[in-house]
Amino acid sequence: VQVQKRSGGNVPGSDRPGGSKGSSGSSAPGGVVLHSPFLSVIRVVLDVGFTTIGDLFPNVDRVGDFTCPVYVIHGSDDVIVPFYHGQTLFQTLPNSSKTVPFWARGAGHNNIEMDMPTAYIKRLQQFFRQCDRLNYPRGRSSQSRTQQAVQKLQMQQQQQI
Repeated sequence: VQVQKRSGGNVPGSDRPGGSKGSSGSSAPGGVVLHSPFLSVIRVVLDVGFTTIGDLFPNVDRVGDFTCPVYVIHGSDDVIVPFYHGQTLFQTLPNSSKTVPFWARGAGHNNIEMDMPTAYIKRLQQFFRQCDRLNYPRGRSSQSRTQQAVQKLQMQQQQQI
């Protein structure tokens, strides 16, 4: 799974679409997590409904090329990157890349992990397991990698407290 990308950090995740479902030996990610993603930088400030010249980060134009599983997390009360940005990116994904999104009801841009830690970690674990099943079929699961990723997220969360 590609390292989680958050808000402005989503750009690296969406400029390199997932390859062949992250099959072993491939440099493509096994999955991508987009946390509070934006349609494009310019659309955060002024959404004119299309990609303008000079917009360096048109995520909305790129996510349609993803072939790996994508997990979108967005707070419904986000005032920095409007909630509809996450919803639109999710709708733009190919059906084969869509996973159940986490629409964090009542959450803003920077408080999902702190206000909803159990739901946040549980849903990430579910996504990691789904990616494992897709990328390591027939019992070749990388359970230890999934556990390591979850433990790393939990440690990062503890450091923020």
